[in-house]
Amino acid sequence: MPTRNYTPPGIKRAELEEIFRRALPDETIVTAEIAGHGSTNLVYKVACGKNFYILKIAYQPSRLPAKSIEKEVSLLQRFAGQNLALPIPQIIWSGFTPNGLPALVETFIFGEHLENLLPNASNRTEIAQILGKFTAEFHQSTEPYISEFKADRPDFPSFAEYTASMLKKWEPNLRKARHIPQTDISKACRTVSVSLPFFAETRWPYVHADISQENLFGKLENGKIELTGLCDFENVMTAPPEYEFATLSDTIFIFYPEMEQPFYESYARCRPLPNNFEKRLRAVNLFRALRYIRRSVEYNETHYFEHDLKFLNRWIKKTA
Repeated sequence: MPTRNYTPPGIKRAELEEIFRRALPDETIVTAEIAGHGSTNLVYKVACGKNFYILKIAYQPSRLPAKSIEKEVSLLQRFAGQNLALPIPQIIWSGFTPNGLPALVETFIFGEHLENLLPNASNRTEIAQILGKFTAEFHQSTEPYISEFKADRPDFPSFAEYTASMLKKWEPNLRKARHIPQTDISKACRTVSVSLPFFAETRWPYVHADISQENLFGKLENGKIELTGLCDFENVMTAPPEYEFATLSDTIFIFYPEMEQPFYESYARCRPLPNNFEKRLRAVNLFRALRYIRRSVEYNETHYFEHDLKFLNRWIKKTA
């Protein structure tokens, strides 16, 4: 999501060519276009003849201390070579732009965003099963702490300590929310708090934390989607597996509820779901809902207000 009140700088052609001279000295840039920008990175799609690449440049001064580019490089290298059910980008090069900004070059994932394909797809069940298998495979890697792997943020030994820290941090913006009843925000906070004893693990899986229709790519042929990959590993962290499921609930299942059951059935065939799963899932979905509300308020993203309310209401009703 874009950050308000900050316009990312462009990059001159000569700077692009210098980056690719370092990264791929045998390639020559033919075209380069901005593919998007979020709160941290400026993203270019670069064509070198028939080969395409993604260039990410960290541009936001307030976000540079987190070292998100370095984090993404490290995480993609960690999962490189694993036989996952979905392709993921491969790091080609990492370093700095001529102006000293952190940058990376990675392989390009061909295809369209899933949000453009799902409405016309006849194989949503199959897509849900592939996503379930990939997610379970990704979750096999674990650590004995919860971490966002950002240089300016601490690690936490438990989900209880992590949520307490985050809720305290979000409280000022949650109190400013006018598109959500404060009674529902308070209820969500209470539900999360009373559910924390269910999260008693001592090891926490890596979660992508942003498996969404925007970050999934595929191609549609004869009404069927073939997934071509998943991008954007900037938000990867260690957390309860439900943290992943909450994102999927918010970005896919809320629009295509028929995909939810085949996803979980596929996931469970590879990795068992935790005990007290339903209670944990409700708590984490409410926690993520609070996170989305906080962000919408902080960045004045009014276009998300209706969706914030819809997502929170779905899980508030389940806890009634």
